[in-house]
Amino acid sequence: MELAVPPLFEALAGARSILVAGAGGGFDVYTGLPLALALRAQGRIVHLGNLSFASLEVLDLDTWLAPGVAVVTARSRSWPASNSSGPGSPRGSRAATRTDAPGYRAAMEFDGADGRDLMATAAGELAAREPDLHLLEAACTALAGRIDRGDMMIGILPTGAAAVVVAGLSTVATATAWSTLGRCYLGVDGALLPPVASLPGHAQGSPLDRARACFAQAAALGDRDGALLFARACADGPPDAQRAAREHLRPHAATDPEARYRLGLVEQWLGDPSAAVPHHEWAAARGNADAAFELYVLHSTGAGVPLDEDTGRTWLLRAADLGQHRALYNLGAAHATGSGFPADLTVAAAYYRRAAEAGNPRAAATLGYLYLTGGGVPEDETTAARWFDIADALGYPVDEWLDQLGLDRPQPQGA
Repeated sequence: MELAVPPLFEALAGARSILVAGAGGGFDVYTGLPLALALRAQGRIVHLGNLSFASLEVLDLDTWLAPGVAVVTARSRSWPASNSSGPGSPRGSRAATRTDAPGYRAAMEFDGADGRDLMATAAGELAAREPDLHLLEAACTALAGRIDRGDMMIGILPTGAAAVVVAGLSTVATATAWSTLGRCYLGVDGALLPPVASLPGHAQGSPLDRARACFAQAAALGDRDGALLFARACADGPPDAQRAAREHLRPHAATDPEARYRLGLVEQWLGDPSAAVPHHEWAAARGNADAAFELYVLHSTGAGVPLDEDTGRTWLLRAADLGQHRALYNLGAAHATGSGFPADLTVAAAYYRRAAEAGNPRAAATLGYLYLTGGGVPEDETTAARWFDIADALGYPVDEWLDQLGLDRPQPQGA
């Protein structure tokens, strides 16, 4: 050992690709990041990872490299977008994990692999007398991500990949495998995936029915993420599915604010908003922004509680303080119109900006309109164009909306 060379660097002398991972408590930043930068300065390939405390179950399927290993960036999207409270994951490019080192190894092995090679690997394991279930799950998870991003639709993957994914993940039958398969049924090519033959008759129906059945399998294994996904998929489902979601959520709701909030929503779907109130109060008291927003809605409409607009406004402000994008948008609209709050376009613009930065598409479009017309902010067509572009990227029909308002869309500078 050389005195001038730290033992860690000496041990890594022959390594080309290195994972620097932390447990998410701050040491991954204060210790891991300097190590990563020093290793990169030596020309090594460095992967950054940490244990995530975010709700990773809402991430899009193509975010997942392997079971339990997700790549999270500022552009990461959550599923389903209509039920999310904005960007549901921490910012910064890194891998986030709920599992152990084998998942990282599989992720690195399949990162960038050809889709047909993934098919061959999965098919080979399915044909083996004693398949490596971890390898099978990792290959099928990577393959499912390719299907979800449209590779099969445009012909990069043969349609046979769908059957391989269904067979592989249902053979593995872990909670993560069932959840991955469920998300795949809800993806762009979900209708091309065959049903899981071993599941009950209702699982043979629409892609949503098939997804719901897969999430139910994950939830039945006691998996928290599976229970949350199953509950989300039951939003417009039959009452018996919603009652099943309630039972799957209960064990997690005792300690988990997100599960408790979802339990409250299920009670609302089942027509009992009064039963939802204590669940939302418990979750909101522990920082769940969506629960605080639901309490605003319930108190403002008198659903399950006496109508009380003052209490509703208190919960709206609390939800906004917690960064809930709909609450921030509603406060912007309230200040813009003087409805329940002082009319002030400058304050409204500030709330719209916060809502847009939290992922609210309508807020981004409205902020673009304010910059276009000079309402509460300096008139600036370049800034307006940028916010309209952001709203477009978030799925808002900007051009149609501006046509209805009789306005021309400004072009970005240099366009």
